[in-house]
Amino acid sequence: MYVNGRDEPLRFVLDTGSGISVISDQTAKKLGVRSITKGGFARGIGGDGKFEIVYGLLNEVKIGDVALRQVPVYLRKFHNESHQVDGYIGLALISKFLTTIDYGSQTFSLTRKSDDRKEFAENSEGVSLPLRLTSSGFLSGEVTLEGVVAPLNFIVDTGASISVISSDVAQVESMSSFIGKEKLRVIGSAGVTDGVQTYKLPKVTFGQHTRKDIMAVALDLDLINEASGFEQSGILGGNFLKNYRMTFDFKNSRVTFVSVKPE
Repeated sequence: MYVNGRDEPLRFVLDTGSGISVISDQTAKKLGVRSITKGGFARGIGGDGKFEIVYGLLNEVKIGDVALRQVPVYLRKFHNESHQVDGYIGLALISKFLTTIDYGSQTFSLTRKSDDRKEFAENSEGVSLPLRLTSSGFLSGEVTLEGVVAPLNFIVDTGASISVISSDVAQVESMSSFIGKEKLRVIGSAGVTDGVQTYKLPKVTFGQHTRKDIMAVALDLDLINEASGFEQSGILGGNFLKNYRMTFDFKNSRVTFVSVKPE
């Protein structure tokens, strides 16, 4: 991604778990992007569950042939020092496009053409699933877990490397048999949490797509749920999503999954 007319490309993560795009404070300093205002606190994973909202403004963003101007962003510290990225592309930046993320070919595409949207709707080989947008700007879909009777709302988050279940779900009696041997350090937008319990979920289903033996961590999602409008019981992360080509049709609040790895 190219920012503010610079020739040097920057590394951004496509993050459907973020409503607004984010740029690291270090990269902002390098680009000369300054804070224009502050606005309270946002909810996030890790640390104490929140981080200060500091707004900046990018004059121009270029992704391939797509150019966008006057793009608002959050400026914040990134806590993962071993995985250096310059920022995260949030939903506000891509919501006007038909957005395809293909983990098989490791590409993503953006299109605005109504003809492309119509052709996609008529000829898509995948299964189209409904999504709901939470009050706080997350995309949420219904997920079924083996051992839990009712479907659960999970945030669909391409910016998360691992899936998550809420502490409440982890306390369901049937989940005790899925407790993993590992405990992990979780690095999120709000900070770092050490010693997080893992679970090996025997079966995770989203629509008609099922994957077995998905690792998840159990986290307290209460702060996120305070602002979501309806309860989120987990996060569908990259270790599930990496098996698919996904096309997000934000206009119609749907996502289409096509498997790139046998189920």
